[in-house]
Amino acid sequence: MEDRQFITLEVEGGAPLKCEVVGVFPFEGREYVALIPPDRGGAAEILRYESDGTSYNIYSIEDDGEYDRAADEYQRLINGAD
Repeated sequence: MEDRQFITLEVEGGAPLKCEVVGVFPFEGREYVALIPPDRGGAAEILRYESDGTSYNIYSIEDDGEYDRAADEYQRLINGAD
């Protein structure tokens, strides 16, 4: 049985938000992470992910077009399309 991974993000006001990590994937020269926050009904949130090998940063995607393209790529990957 595969272990689920979780990460705790600090959201507005400093409140912690524990999210399940679905996966990290490259797209258009950047890395993205798919997280499932609680109370989202299993829907993944796509965020930009940067790592230097020892630490990482996660950023909201401000550009709607970038978000839509990354979300479409995530859907393509989980559906097994080439």
